[in-house]
Amino acid sequence: MSERIFLPVRRGDDVLVYEYFEVPAQRRWQFRVVLAAESEEGELVRTGTGMITDEEIDLCKGLVARMDSVVDAFEAVRLSDISTYRGLLEAGESAAVVTNSMLFTSTLYLNLMRQCLVEESSVSRYESRAPSERFDIGLSASIYDGLVKRYDLKRAEAILDADLPHAKPPKRLHREWSYFYKTAAEIKLRRGKKQAGVGLLEKAVLCQPDAATHRRIASLHLDVGDRPAAIAAFERSHELEPLPAKPRLRLAWCYFQEGDRQKAADFAAKSLDMGNGQAGKLLERLKEDNST
Repeated sequence: MSERIFLPVRRGDDVLVYEYFEVPAQRRWQFRVVLAAESEEGELVRTGTGMITDEEIDLCKGLVARMDSVVDAFEAVRLSDISTYRGLLEAGESAAVVTNSMLFTSTLYLNLMRQCLVEESSVSRYESRAPSERFDIGLSASIYDGLVKRYDLKRAEAILDADLPHAKPPKRLHREWSYFYKTAAEIKLRRGKKQAGVGLLEKAVLCQPDAATHRRIASLHLDVGDRPAAIAAFERSHELEPLPAKPRLRLAWCYFQEGDRQKAADFAAKSLDMGNGQAGKLLERLKEDNST
């Protein structure tokens, strides 16, 4: 199948649009949430899972608007009686969501429900246990990760907040704990809680130093205007591995705005050498300042 396949569903008041896609390395097909809205009247926003164009978003808005027609078409169908599938064939194009074949559409919905049932079973079992009993570094992180992928962020945050008091990382480097804190940070950041997210990312790099995560911390500090903290995070990333051209230029601008012209020039010049033409603007400005 060359065309992308999207499937809109409701989850309480939320509207989700799943994509049915192939995982080439595993040679299998599965579903992922690519768009979400807090209601059918709400704006569909990208979830960050899979690239999706503005034109495809418009297409998905049309699919969401036709969800009720799909419900109407399926109401007459009894899964245990295949003769009732004639109703799907007679529903015609007005009820089509993925293709004009409602049999194909019904199969997709059933496959999606099967995937959701398996996922929900794991989360429900986890939720039914007390946080002090259920917390396990690997299992807990996988539960959070699954909820993030389903864009069930409110639920993920509630479970995480109950679990965090029971998270006791060892006083040594530990990869699993780093993954745990990164997953927890993703929940907080997606919920718009940057300070909490940064705090969890900082715990992650204490468990396992990671240049990319330090760069992300720096970017988050810049988002709230904390340049000194951003500089410290960029420098720590640079100690672990040389900064790529674009983050190097961002660090140069930080130094420039903090008044350290020499470091600004050094990092900007190297960024330019690495092929980032935007660094030339900062270097020109530094020359103008020196000439005056």
